Amino acid sequence: MQKKIDRAPTAETLIQWDMKIGLYKLKRPKLAGGNWIWMADHVVRLGVYKCFVIVGVRMTTLLTKKDITVSLEDLEPITILPMEVSNGTEVARRLEETVQRVGFSPDALVIDHGSDLYSGAQLFCKNHCETKLKYDVCHKVACELKKRLNKNPL
Repeated sequence: MQKKIDRAPTAETLIQWDMKIGLYKLKRPKLAGGNWIWMADHVVRLGVYKCFVIVGVRMTTLLTKKDITVSLEDLEPITILPMEVSNGTEVARRLEETVQRVGFSPDALVIDHGSDLYSGAQLFCKNHCETKLKYDVCHKVACELKKRLNKNPL
C-alpha cells in the first residue's frame, strides 16, 4: 500500500531547485586532467541571441564503462553563453574565455560543421595543439536523413 504525501513542494519550487542545482553544477570548479572532451553547439535562439553551450565529459569516466555511451550523469555543464553575433572569431573567443575560466583546454572538441562553429573551432585548435577537433557524426547523420526524407516524404 502506497502512502500518500500530505504536503509536497509545488512545481515552481521544484523548478527553482533544479535551476539552483544546475547553476551550482555550472559554476563549480572543474577538475583538470582526466582527458576532457567538450561538445559545443548553439542550442536555443531567442530573438537576436543564440545560446552557445559547452558540455563536457571526462574520457576517464567513459573508460570505466562497458561501452562508451555518454549518459546525462556523465556530462558536466561547462558554459552557457548568449551570443548576439556568432561567427568564427566570436566562437573562438568564447572558447578561449571558457578555457581561461575553467583553467584547462579540452583534449577533444566535438562540434557539427556549422560554418561559425567549424571556423571558430579551427581557430581555437590552432592555439591549442593539444585539442583535437572531432566531427559530431550523429548530427551529420540526422541532417542527411532529413535531406532524404524531405526529397521523398512518406
